[in-house]
Amino acid sequence: VQTNTVGTDTAFQLLYADISVSEDGGGFLFNTNGEIVGILTDDYGDEMAGVPVAIGISSLKGIIESLSSGIDAAYLGVQGQNATADIAEANDMPVGIYVTRVVMDSPAYLAGLKAGDIITGSGEQDILTTRSLQNFLESYSTGDVIKLTVYRSGADGYVEMEFEVTLGAR
Repeated sequence: VQTNTVGTDTAFQLLYADISVSEDGGGFLFNTNGEIVGILTDDYGDEMAGVPVAIGISSLKGIIESLSSGIDAAYLGVQGQNATADIAEANDMPVGIYVTRVVMDSPAYLAGLKAGDIITGSGEQDILTTRSLQNFLESYSTGDVIKLTVYRSGADGYVEMEFEVTLGAR
């Protein structure tokens, strides 16, 4: 089993294994104790089309709890990769979440965020990893307005900007 982290506004852990997925493209991955550790899918985005993977159940815990309580999961609409201290230093960029994609017509898109931006926080709170973004969003509701601190590359390097975003429903 290999792992990778992907998702929109999330840090889903993907488990790769030599497994077969049912004809309808779904199922569950169990550990040797019979506990569910993943939800199988054969279609997780364009970059992994047709590859059977399992989304780690621990990655879904907060979303499952919200939805089972009748609460819409807050939605920003970005995909990104962690720009760690080593990556940031090597590329002369800030530490944070390097936005690789902004979903069309999402709250992030409507607020003006773009691919290439680096999310670093909200107010006094640092948001430096995709996991911390997921945890941050889980503390908000649909319709809440948040302020994101973002760095955008320009002619003179990265410039700090602030965006007001009205969160949508997932």
